[in-house]
Amino acid sequence: MAAPAPGAPAPYGAPAPAAPAGPSYPGQPGPAGYTADGYAPAGYGMAGPMGMAPPQKKGKGGLIALIVALAVLLAGGGGGWYAASNWSIKTMSIAFTGGSAASLTMNVGDSMTGTVTVTPAKPLHDSYTYTSSSNSVLSVTQDGATITVKALKPGSATITGTTANSKGKPKPITTTTKVTILQPATGIDGLPESIGVEEGGTAQITASVVPADSTDVLSFSIDDESIATVDGSGLVTGVAAGSATLTATAGSITKTVPITVIAPITWDRSASRETIEPANAIGRPWLPSRPVHNCTGFSLFFSLDTVDPVAYTSDLENIDYYVWAYGPRGWENVASFQYGSINSIFLGDITFPAMDITKLYFSPSNVSSRVSSWSFTILIEGTKTG
Repeated sequence: MAAPAPGAPAPYGAPAPAAPAGPSYPGQPGPAGYTADGYAPAGYGMAGPMGMAPPQKKGKGGLIALIVALAVLLAGGGGGWYAASNWSIKTMSIAFTGGSAASLTMNVGDSMTGTVTVTPAKPLHDSYTYTSSSNSVLSVTQDGATITVKALKPGSATITGTTANSKGKPKPITTTTKVTILQPATGIDGLPESIGVEEGGTAQITASVVPADSTDVLSFSIDDESIATVDGSGLVTGVAAGSATLTATAGSITKTVPITVIAPITWDRSASRETIEPANAIGRPWLPSRPVHNCTGFSLFFSLDTVDPVAYTSDLENIDYYVWAYGPRGWENVASFQYGSINSIFLGDITFPAMDITKLYFSPSNVSSRVSSWSFTILIEGTKTG
Protein backbone atom coordinates (compact mmCIF):
# COMPACT_ATOMS: atom_id res chain seq x y z
CA MET A 1 0.00 0.00 0.00
CA ALA A 2 1.37 3.38 -1.06
CA ALA A 3 2.22 5.87 1.68
CA PRO A 4 -0.06 8.90 1.86
CA ALA A 5 1.15 12.17 0.62
CA PRO A 6 2.79 14.50 3.13
CA GLY A 7 0.09 16.46 5.02
CA ALA A 8 -2.73 14.07 4.05
CA PRO A 9 -4.72 12.31 6.75
CA ALA A 10 -3.98 8.64 7.37
CA PRO A 11 -6.57 6.09 6.35
CA TYR A 12 -9.11 5.12 9.00
CA GLY A 13 -7.64 2.63 11.46
CA ALA A 14 -4.05 3.13 10.20
CA PRO A 15 -1.47 4.46 12.62
CA ALA A 16 -0.89 8.15 12.32
CA PRO A 17 2.47 9.20 10.88
CA ALA A 18 5.05 10.43 13.32
CA ALA A 19 5.45 14.14 13.65
CA PRO A 20 8.55 15.57 12.00
CA ALA A 21 11.49 16.12 14.25
CA GLY A 22 12.17 19.67 15.42
CA PRO A 23 15.27 21.72 14.71
CA SER A 24 18.46 20.37 16.20
CA TYR A 25 19.50 23.75 17.61
CA PRO A 26 17.75 27.06 18.36
CA GLY A 27 17.12 29.20 15.35
CA GLN A 28 17.36 26.35 12.88
CA PRO A 29 14.29 26.19 10.60
CA GLY A 30 12.02 23.26 11.43
CA PRO A 31 10.91 20.69 8.95
CA ALA A 32 7.56 20.81 7.27
CA GLY A 33 4.66 20.20 9.66
CA TYR A 34 6.50 21.50 12.72
CA THR A 35 5.02 24.39 14.67
CA ALA A 36 6.63 26.71 17.15
CA ASP A 37 4.53 25.17 19.97
CA GLY A 38 5.99 21.76 19.19
CA TYR A 39 2.56 20.30 18.29
CA ALA A 40 1.96 18.38 15.15
CA PRO A 41 -0.57 19.85 12.74
CA ALA A 42 -3.79 18.15 11.87
CA GLY A 43 -3.25 14.62 10.75
CA TYR A 44 -0.32 13.85 13.06
CA GLY A 45 -0.98 11.74 16.17
CA MET A 46 -4.76 11.41 15.50
CA ALA A 47 -6.90 8.50 14.39
CA GLY A 48 -9.99 8.36 12.29
CA PRO A 49 -11.01 10.27 9.25
CA MET A 50 -10.30 13.95 9.06
CA GLY A 51 -7.98 13.66 12.09
CA MET A 52 -10.78 13.20 14.68
CA ALA A 53 -10.98 10.51 17.36
CA PRO A 54 -13.66 7.86 16.85
CA PRO A 55 -16.94 8.55 18.74
CA GLN A 56 -17.45 6.84 22.18
CA LYS A 57 -20.77 5.98 24.03
CA LYS A 58 -21.43 8.11 27.10
CA GLY A 59 -22.69 6.38 30.41
CA LYS A 60 -24.50 7.60 33.63
CA GLY A 61 -21.59 6.85 35.94
CA GLY A 62 -19.91 10.18 35.38
CA LEU A 63 -23.05 12.15 36.21
CA ILE A 64 -23.64 10.18 39.43
CA ALA A 65 -20.05 10.62 40.48
CA LEU A 66 -20.38 14.35 39.89
CA ILE A 67 -23.52 14.60 42.06
CA VAL A 68 -21.94 12.61 44.92
CA ALA A 69 -18.80 14.71 44.80
CA LEU A 70 -20.86 17.90 44.92
CA ALA A 71 -22.90 16.65 47.90
CA VAL A 72 -19.76 15.70 49.83
CA LEU A 73 -18.27 19.09 49.06
CA LEU A 74 -21.34 20.97 50.26
CA ALA A 75 -21.56 18.86 53.47
CA GLY A 76 -18.02 19.65 54.50
CA GLY A 77 -15.83 17.21 52.70
CA GLY A 78 -15.46 13.54 53.48
CA GLY A 79 -16.88 14.05 57.04
CA GLY A 80 -20.13 15.60 55.86
CA TRP A 81 -22.32 12.70 56.96
CA TYR A 82 -20.69 12.70 60.45
CA ALA A 83 -21.17 16.45 60.79
CA ALA A 84 -24.85 16.26 59.92
CA SER A 85 -25.60 13.51 62.46
CA ASN A 86 -23.47 14.97 65.28
CA TRP A 87 -24.26 18.65 64.90
CA SER A 88 -26.63 19.13 67.92
CA ILE A 89 -27.68 17.30 71.11
CA LYS A 90 -30.47 14.81 70.58
CA THR A 91 -30.94 13.54 74.17
CA MET A 92 -29.70 14.70 77.57
CA SER A 93 -29.97 13.21 81.09
CA ILE A 94 -28.31 13.65 84.48
CA ALA A 95 -27.59 11.12 87.23
CA PHE A 96 -26.79 12.11 90.83
CA THR A 97 -24.83 10.13 93.40
CA GLY A 98 -27.15 9.43 96.31
CA GLY A 99 -30.37 10.58 94.66
CA SER A 100 -32.63 10.34 91.64
CA ALA A 101 -32.63 12.57 88.61
CA ALA A 102 -36.19 13.70 89.37
CA SER A 103 -35.83 14.73 93.03
CA LEU A 104 -33.22 15.05 95.75
CA THR A 105 -33.36 15.54 99.51
CA MET A 106 -30.35 17.17 101.16
CA ASN A 107 -29.36 18.58 104.53
CA VAL A 108 -27.96 22.07 104.91
CA GLY A 109 -24.22 21.98 104.24
CA ASP A 110 -24.33 18.81 102.13
CA SER A 111 -22.86 18.61 98.62
CA MET A 112 -23.76 16.22 95.81
CA THR A 113 -22.42 15.62 92.30
CA GLY A 114 -24.20 14.67 89.12
CA THR A 115 -22.97 13.49 85.72
CA VAL A 116 -24.57 14.68 82.49
CA THR A 117 -24.92 12.27 79.56
CA VAL A 118 -25.78 13.50 76.06
CA THR A 119 -26.14 11.94 72.63
CA PRO A 120 -24.17 12.38 70.56
CA ALA A 121 -21.36 12.26 73.09
CA LYS A 122 -19.46 15.09 71.35
CA PRO A 123 -21.89 17.42 69.56
CA LEU A 124 -20.13 19.64 67.01
CA HIS A 125 -22.24 22.74 67.45
CA ASP A 126 -24.25 22.48 70.74
CA SER A 127 -23.70 22.80 74.49
CA TYR A 128 -25.66 22.83 77.79
CA THR A 129 -25.74 24.72 81.08
CA TYR A 130 -27.12 23.85 84.54
CA THR A 131 -28.55 26.48 86.93
CA SER A 132 -30.40 26.76 90.26
CA SER A 133 -33.79 28.42 90.63
CA SER A 134 -32.66 29.87 94.00
CA ASN A 135 -28.97 30.55 94.43
CA SER A 136 -29.46 31.49 98.08
CA VAL A 137 -30.92 28.05 98.83
CA LEU A 138 -28.91 25.83 96.48
CA SER A 139 -25.71 26.59 94.56
CA VAL A 140 -24.88 24.87 91.27
CA THR A 141 -21.42 24.75 89.69
CA GLN A 142 -20.58 23.09 86.38
CA ASP A 143 -17.29 21.57 85.26
CA GLY A 144 -17.85 19.97 81.89
CA ALA A 145 -20.21 17.04 82.39
CA THR A 146 -19.87 17.18 86.21
CA ILE A 147 -22.49 19.19 88.11
CA THR A 148 -21.88 19.96 91.81
CA VAL A 149 -24.73 21.19 94.01
CA LYS A 150 -24.50 22.45 97.61
CA ALA A 151 -27.36 22.97 100.08
CA LEU A 152 -27.09 26.43 101.66
CA LYS A 153 -30.26 26.85 103.73
CA PRO A 154 -33.64 25.16 104.32
CA GLY A 155 -36.09 25.41 101.47
CA SER A 156 -36.61 24.11 97.96
CA ALA A 157 -35.04 24.76 94.57
CA THR A 158 -35.01 23.31 91.07
CA ILE A 159 -31.90 22.37 89.08
CA THR A 160 -32.50 22.99 85.38
CA GLY A 161 -30.26 21.85 82.52
CA THR A 162 -30.79 23.48 79.12
CA THR A 163 -29.16 22.85 75.77
CA ALA A 164 -28.09 25.74 73.53
CA ASN A 165 -29.37 23.98 70.37
CA SER A 166 -27.56 26.29 67.96
CA LYS A 167 -28.77 24.19 65.06
CA GLY A 168 -31.26 21.42 64.69
CA LYS A 169 -34.25 21.21 67.05
CA PRO A 170 -36.47 24.31 67.25
CA LYS A 171 -36.68 24.03 71.07
CA PRO A 172 -33.90 23.31 73.57
CA ILE A 173 -33.77 20.07 75.53
CA THR A 174 -34.17 20.48 79.31
CA THR A 175 -33.82 18.36 82.44
CA THR A 176 -35.23 19.34 85.85
CA THR A 177 -34.44 18.05 89.33
CA LYS A 178 -36.43 19.22 92.34
CA VAL A 179 -34.40 19.58 95.53
CA THR A 180 -35.70 19.73 99.11
CA ILE A 181 -33.23 21.03 101.69
CA LEU A 182 -33.65 20.17 105.35
CA GLN A 183 -32.06 21.59 108.50
CA PRO A 184 -31.76 18.74 111.04
CA ALA A 185 -32.32 19.48 114.71
CA THR A 186 -29.23 19.55 116.90
CA GLY A 187 -31.00 19.96 120.24
CA ILE A 188 -34.17 20.74 122.20
CA ASP A 189 -34.22 23.72 124.57
CA GLY A 190 -36.61 24.80 127.29
CA LEU A 191 -37.61 21.44 128.74
CA PRO A 192 -38.07 21.39 132.52
CA GLU A 193 -36.05 18.97 134.60
CA SER A 194 -39.29 17.48 135.94
CA ILE A 195 -43.03 18.03 135.78
CA GLY A 196 -45.40 17.93 138.73
CA VAL A 197 -49.12 18.17 138.18
CA GLU A 198 -52.25 17.37 140.12
CA GLU A 199 -54.96 15.01 139.02
CA GLY A 200 -57.03 17.01 136.58
CA GLY A 201 -54.43 19.78 136.57
CA THR A 202 -52.31 20.90 133.65
CA ALA A 203 -48.75 21.99 132.96
CA GLN A 204 -47.63 23.69 129.73
CA ILE A 205 -44.28 22.80 128.12
CA THR A 206 -42.68 25.63 126.12
CA ALA A 207 -39.70 23.84 124.55
CA SER A 208 -38.15 24.74 121.16
CA VAL A 209 -35.99 23.05 118.52
CA VAL A 210 -32.36 24.08 117.97
CA PRO A 211 -31.44 25.62 115.55
CA ALA A 212 -34.40 27.94 115.12
CA ASP A 213 -34.60 27.28 111.36
CA SER A 214 -34.66 23.52 111.77
CA THR A 215 -37.15 21.73 109.55
CA ASP A 216 -37.66 19.01 112.18
CA VAL A 217 -40.93 19.24 114.12
CA LEU A 218 -41.05 18.92 117.90
CA SER A 219 -43.40 16.22 119.17
CA PHE A 220 -44.28 14.84 122.60
CA SER A 221 -45.39 11.50 123.98
CA ILE A 222 -45.96 9.92 127.41
CA ASP A 223 -45.23 6.30 128.12
CA ASP A 224 -48.21 5.77 130.45
CA GLU A 225 -51.33 7.70 129.50
CA SER A 226 -53.24 6.27 132.44
CA ILE A 227 -51.10 8.64 134.55
CA ALA A 228 -50.86 11.68 132.29
CA THR A 229 -51.50 12.79 128.70
CA VAL A 230 -49.90 15.39 126.46
CA ASP A 231 -51.20 17.13 123.33
CA GLY A 232 -49.35 18.42 120.28
CA SER A 233 -48.70 21.82 121.84
CA GLY A 234 -47.04 20.29 124.92
CA LEU A 235 -49.92 20.65 127.39
CA VAL A 236 -49.61 17.93 130.04
CA THR A 237 -52.74 16.85 131.90
CA GLY A 238 -52.67 14.79 135.08
CA VAL A 239 -54.98 11.79 135.01
CA ALA A 240 -54.23 9.80 138.15
CA ALA A 241 -51.64 9.86 140.90
CA GLY A 242 -48.44 8.14 139.84
CA SER A 243 -45.29 8.53 137.76
CA ALA A 244 -44.70 8.59 134.00
CA THR A 245 -42.09 9.76 131.49
CA LEU A 246 -42.54 12.39 128.83
CA THR A 247 -40.41 12.10 125.67
CA ALA A 248 -39.72 15.09 123.41
CA THR A 249 -38.53 14.29 119.89
CA ALA A 250 -37.19 16.44 117.05
CA GLY A 251 -35.69 14.50 114.16
CA SER A 252 -32.98 12.26 115.62
CA ILE A 253 -32.90 14.19 118.92
CA THR A 254 -34.84 12.86 121.92
CA LYS A 255 -35.03 14.03 125.53
CA THR A 256 -37.02 12.67 128.47
CA VAL A 257 -38.64 14.38 131.45
CA PRO A 258 -40.06 12.60 134.53
CA ILE A 259 -43.69 13.38 135.42
CA THR A 260 -45.26 13.07 138.84
CA VAL A 261 -49.02 13.29 139.14
CA ILE A 262 -50.34 13.93 142.62
CA ALA A 263 -53.81 13.93 144.09
CA PRO A 264 -55.30 17.45 144.27
CA ILE A 265 -54.88 19.43 147.45
CA THR A 266 -57.99 19.61 149.57
CA TRP A 267 -58.63 21.99 152.47
CA ASP A 268 -60.52 21.18 155.67
CA ARG A 269 -61.13 23.27 158.73
CA SER A 270 -59.11 22.46 161.79
CA ALA A 271 -60.93 20.90 164.72
CA SER A 272 -59.03 23.03 167.21
CA ARG A 273 -58.88 26.76 167.71
CA GLU A 274 -55.69 28.78 167.78
CA THR A 275 -54.58 32.38 168.02
CA ILE A 276 -53.89 34.24 164.78
CA GLU A 277 -51.99 37.12 166.26
CA PRO A 278 -51.64 39.46 163.29
CA ALA A 279 -55.39 39.14 162.69
CA ASN A 280 -56.13 39.70 166.36
CA ALA A 281 -58.36 36.69 166.22
CA ILE A 282 -58.85 33.27 167.71
CA GLY A 283 -60.29 30.74 165.32
CA ARG A 284 -59.99 27.45 163.49
CA PRO A 285 -57.73 27.74 160.39
CA TRP A 286 -58.04 25.73 157.15
CA LEU A 287 -55.47 22.95 156.69
CA PRO A 288 -54.29 21.44 153.36
CA SER A 289 -54.19 17.70 152.76
CA ARG A 290 -50.43 18.13 152.45
CA PRO A 291 -48.03 21.07 152.76
CA VAL A 292 -48.17 23.27 149.67
CA HIS A 293 -44.79 24.09 148.17
CA ASN A 294 -44.54 27.38 146.25
CA CYS A 295 -48.24 28.10 146.56
CA THR A 296 -49.32 31.06 144.42
CA GLY A 297 -53.06 31.08 145.08
CA PHE A 298 -56.36 29.24 144.94
CA SER A 299 -60.02 29.64 144.02
CA LEU A 300 -62.26 30.84 146.85
CA PHE A 301 -65.98 30.57 147.55
CA PHE A 302 -66.99 32.85 150.47
CA SER A 303 -70.38 33.73 151.96
CA LEU A 304 -71.23 35.41 155.29
CA ASP A 305 -74.14 33.46 156.75
CA THR A 306 -74.97 34.93 160.18
CA VAL A 307 -73.91 37.74 162.50
CA ASP A 308 -74.65 37.86 166.23
CA PRO A 309 -76.15 40.11 167.27
CA VAL A 310 -78.08 40.65 164.04
CA ALA A 311 -78.34 44.37 164.72
CA TYR A 312 -74.64 44.76 163.98
CA THR A 313 -74.63 42.79 160.76
CA SER A 314 -73.66 45.92 158.83
CA ASP A 315 -70.32 45.94 160.66
CA LEU A 316 -69.26 42.92 158.54
CA GLU A 317 -70.92 43.90 155.25
CA ASN A 318 -69.40 45.75 152.28
CA ILE A 319 -65.86 45.60 153.61
CA ASP A 320 -62.56 43.96 152.70
CA TYR A 321 -61.67 40.59 154.12
CA TYR A 322 -58.07 39.54 154.70
CA VAL A 323 -56.41 36.29 153.61
CA TRP A 324 -53.80 34.96 156.05
CA ALA A 325 -51.26 32.26 155.21
CA TYR A 326 -48.98 30.42 157.59
CA GLY A 327 -45.48 29.69 156.25
CA PRO A 328 -41.81 29.68 157.31
CA ARG A 329 -42.19 33.24 158.67
CA GLY A 330 -45.39 32.52 160.57
CA TRP A 331 -48.73 34.15 159.78
CA GLU A 332 -48.71 36.69 156.95
CA ASN A 333 -51.41 38.78 155.29
CA VAL A 334 -50.98 37.67 151.64
CA ALA A 335 -54.14 39.00 149.92
CA SER A 336 -57.58 40.52 150.39
CA PHE A 337 -60.95 40.58 148.64
CA GLN A 338 -64.03 42.80 148.81
CA TYR A 339 -67.27 41.34 150.12
CA GLY A 340 -70.81 42.71 149.79
CA SER A 341 -73.93 42.19 151.89
CA ILE A 342 -74.71 39.23 154.09
CA ASN A 343 -75.59 36.01 152.31
CA SER A 344 -74.05 37.29 149.09
CA ILE A 345 -71.33 35.22 147.46
CA PHE A 346 -67.76 36.04 146.58
CA LEU A 347 -66.32 33.67 143.99
CA GLY A 348 -62.89 34.41 142.58
CA ASP A 349 -59.17 33.68 142.47
CA ILE A 350 -56.86 34.68 145.27
CA THR A 351 -53.24 35.20 144.15
CA PHE A 352 -50.03 36.08 145.95
CA PRO A 353 -46.24 35.61 145.60
CA ALA A 354 -45.12 32.00 145.81
CA MET A 355 -44.58 30.69 149.32
CA ASP A 356 -44.71 27.43 151.25
CA ILE A 357 -47.90 27.30 153.32
CA THR A 358 -49.52 24.91 155.77
CA LYS A 359 -52.55 26.94 156.98
CA LEU A 360 -55.05 29.56 155.79
CA TYR A 361 -57.34 31.91 157.70
CA PHE A 362 -59.88 34.65 156.76
CA SER A 363 -60.92 37.66 158.83
CA PRO A 364 -62.82 40.93 158.29
CA SER A 365 -60.71 44.06 157.97
CA ASN A 366 -63.08 45.78 160.40
CA VAL A 367 -62.97 43.83 163.66
CA SER A 368 -66.09 45.07 165.41
CA SER A 369 -66.23 44.90 169.19
CA ARG A 370 -70.01 44.93 168.93
CA VAL A 371 -70.13 41.59 167.11
CA SER A 372 -69.78 38.62 169.38
CA SER A 373 -69.73 35.93 166.68
CA TRP A 374 -70.37 35.22 163.01
CA SER A 375 -70.55 32.20 160.71
CA PHE A 376 -69.63 31.78 157.05
CA THR A 377 -69.21 29.19 154.31
CA ILE A 378 -65.75 28.83 152.76
CA LEU A 379 -64.61 26.47 150.00
CA ILE A 380 -60.98 26.39 148.82
CA GLU A 381 -60.21 24.66 145.53
CA GLY A 382 -57.76 24.74 142.65
CA THR A 383 -54.65 25.35 144.66
CA LYS A 384 -51.96 26.76 142.39
CA THR A 385 -48.23 26.28 142.65
CA GLY A 386 -45.45 28.06 140.80
